[in-house]
Amino acid sequence: MDGAAWALRKRARGAFSLAFIGWVLVFFDIYISPRFDLLSDVVGYILVAVACAKLEDLHRSFAPVRWLSVMMTVMSLVVMFASLDVRAVWVWAAVVMEVVTIAWFCTAIATAAIERQAEDLAAIAQSRRNWMIGISLCACVVLAVIPRTEMAFIFGIMALVLCLLFLGLVRRAGRFAW
Repeated sequence: MDGAAWALRKRARGAFSLAFIGWVLVFFDIYISPRFDLLSDVVGYILVAVACAKLEDLHRSFAPVRWLSVMMTVMSLVVMFASLDVRAVWVWAAVVMEVVTIAWFCTAIATAAIERQAEDLAAIAQSRRNWMIGISLCACVVLAVIPRTEMAFIFGIMALVLCLLFLGLVRRAGRFAW
């Protein structure tokens, strides 16, 4: 492996590790008070944006994810500091934008993997994207019809599984020999 390929591989691994940490901060919340999350989404999205900026060397399809992450940083700040009545609307908008950001991140991994003849990684990324979008759409429709308290547990478990599958994809992409 020549020096340029080795440097790209090292940079990609570091960027995916940074993205992994950022997504963990976004997905998992530990609230100290109603407004203070110990694992801040704002910091998580900043880390994802920085990681995507580094991954743009790998493939240009990571550029939109960087900008979506910047937008999510702003939305997370608004949700954090908004009043409760404004917060409810912004939370729904933030959830939709989060699903779009995750789906685009999966697509960027798949696109980069296809160009590097890694069809197995591309297939996994596309599958995770499709599951995330499908379950999220299902949750939005069902939660609009059925009271949230009855479905929260089921969708909570499904969301946890999807988050873990997505984090596994990010880890796998980081281990791939770019």
